[in-house]
Amino acid sequence: MATQTDSQVYQGEEKIIVAIDLGTTHTAVSFAHAYPGSEVDVRMVTRWKGQPEAAGDSKIPTIVAYEQGEAIGCGAEAREYLGDEAYEVSRWFKLHLHPDSMKISDRPPAYDSDANTSP
Repeated sequence: MATQTDSQVYQGEEKIIVAIDLGTTHTAVSFAHAYPGSEVDVRMVTRWKGQPEAAGDSKIPTIVAYEQGEAIGCGAEAREYLGDEAYEVSRWFKLHLHPDSMKISDRPPAYDSDANTSP
């Protein structure tokens, strides 16, 4: 497990902090236990279920396998269900997370010489 320690002493309320980098094709997770008087030690998850023992990769595939609508595996573990028609495997789902209000056109805005000049 990779770690990074902040040399500043934490004085806030005790908490566990989890950060998830959900990528389109791969995902990474880091966490820290912060408590008063401690130096916060950020750790990156490097071992995942279904991953070969020696791999030690900090990222896993962003895929989830389902059987009859129930999640049965994710990441490297879900790969074994790819191509098996009895299971549904979801991937690239990050591309659908933006609400319609945040979506913009795939086309660049029309060129407007008045809008691109400095006052």
